[in-house]
Amino acid sequence: MFKCEMGLYDMIVNLEKYFLSDDAEDSLQFSVDLKEIEIDGVYPFPFPVKVQANLKSFSNSVLLDIQFSYIIQKPCDRCLEVAKEEYSEANSYVIVTALNEEDQDGRYILAENKLLNLDELVYSSVITEFPTKFLCSSDCKGLCPMCGQNLNEGDCSCDKKQVDPRLEVLRQLMDHKE
Repeated sequence: MFKCEMGLYDMIVNLEKYFLSDDAEDSLQFSVDLKEIEIDGVYPFPFPVKVQANLKSFSNSVLLDIQFSYIIQKPCDRCLEVAKEEYSEANSYVIVTALNEEDQDGRYILAENKLLNLDELVYSSVITEFPTKFLCSSDCKGLCPMCGQNLNEGDCSCDKKQVDPRLEVLRQLMDHKE
């Protein structure tokens, strides 16, 4: 579940000069603060997303090349230790003032009023790419289901042969056969 309680969207770019010319070009550097975004009870974006955007006009449209990097910090889904991971993304979009049916493949952005909200674009990209499983390392062993010991820190003394109570009847049948 995603929750946002703030007005995020401040970086609005007026694209009119790009649509009126074939040689307009600019670079933008800014950051987007997502620290108020709550995902499953955690605020995983402790640092702003760093953004580099390049805008270039061509053929009555605008090419947007955008790169951003950010850090996710949240508890590991297996062992619950807080972990950090850095992510980087790069995308290219063509911004147009009208779309026809074949242009609706996700690489085109419609800017009917010639305004582009870059914060909203960054927010959407980051949330779309948010990992469904977040691990401190790919070989995380997790927690012991019996005692809760972090198995990355060492083994516990729990009986590893303990049978799921739903299968206890089968274990008893196996014991009687021997």
